[in-house]
Amino acid sequence: MEIRGLALRRGRYFLGFKKNIYGWVEFGDPQRIVNLQQWNQLRSRHLVQRGDLPYKKTCGLPILRTERLSEPVQFFHPKGAVRIVRMS
Repeated sequence: MEIRGLALRRGRYFLGFKKNIYGWVEFGDPQRIVNLQQWNQLRSRHLVQRGDLPYKKTCGLPILRTERLSEPVQFFHPKGAVRIVRMS
């Protein structure tokens, strides 16, 4: 499970770093995590170690599938973009 401060839509997203795409991930429906009890119940599904909620609005994104590319692909990273890039 990917933990984010926003609920991304279900679907495939590129995984990139420093102007290269290394693979993609397919997320399921986002799940809003609203309290510590729910956060702790989901602990085995994510790798975040902190005991409190990491974001004001914490969302868990189930990872349905991932795939690594055989070699990195360069991409143009728009200036100011800070989120992951969604595949069309």
